[in-house]
Amino acid sequence: MFNKLILVVLFSIFVIPVSAQDESGYPGAVRKTDLPLTGDMQFNKQQVLKKSFRDFEVEGWLSSDSNWYIKGTVTHQRLRCATYSLGVQLGKGNPACLNVEWLTNVQYGTQKKHCNSAPLIHVGGGEMPELRNLLSEATCVRIVTRCSGTCGETE
Repeated sequence: MFNKLILVVLFSIFVIPVSAQDESGYPGAVRKTDLPLTGDMQFNKQQVLKKSFRDFEVEGWLSSDSNWYIKGTVTHQRLRCATYSLGVQLGKGNPACLNVEWLTNVQYGTQKKHCNSAPLIHVGGGEMPELRNLLSEATCVRIVTRCSGTCGETE
């Protein structure tokens, strides 16, 4: 009985999509990935600070002049169409991005319509004025994939 309970708990944590869980701060989110930020070398204090992030499916950067950029692959698992967006949220925590204090709200920079189980590359970005004051202390970025339409419903 105890083993079955553990399996049910593990299944609900790792298999049930984020959108099915109560994520009031992330409406429509189907995926969240926390990544460490790495800073470029700054040779003088007047130079714009730029920090980047990267994993297998997404990469990008944020700079202290308020600009940010993201490029990532988003996979749609359904035949019917849905619209996906990629966004970023800036945070401060330990190097493994655990116990992160999120410093900004999510800002979305891409939006594409997906159909027929197609993976698409999203490229975009935007301007986030908070980066001017917060980027130097930031250590993590949360990549949020948001979906609207036929995201996970049965077809």
